[in-house]
Amino acid sequence: MDKKWRAIIAKIDIEGAEVNLLKSDNEWIDDVPLVIFEQHDPLWHWLGPSQVNGHAFFSVLPRRKREYLMREENVFAFLHP
Repeated sequence: MDKKWRAIIAKIDIEGAEVNLLKSDNEWIDDVPLVIFEQHDPLWHWLGPSQVNGHAFFSVLPRRKREYLMREENVFAFLHP
């Protein structure tokens, strides 16, 4: 029996490389029910421009309807059924 596997949770924490991950070949994220990431944006300006990643996530995640929850440094993006 050939099974097709897919991620049900993606926790993305690659310290600044999130932008590179999501700038191309990012269709896979549309089918992941829960995406968790740390948002490093202007409020954390001392991290430097390479650590600003919120725009990368929020440019691909809204292609499908999601609910968002922020808990400490993590953003949880739940896909609607």
